[in-house]
Amino acid sequence: MKRIEDIDKLDPATKEHLFFLVDNIIQNFKTKQAFAK
Repeated sequence: MKRIEDIDKLDPATKEHLFFLVDNIIQNFKTKQAFAK
């Protein structure tokens, strides 16, 4: 929870970049899961 609060305090450009990275990590994980089946 503390991490989310810290992220919320970041400036908008930094948050946007961070969410872009997180989205890519999640997409990569889902792709790996799909090909593992």
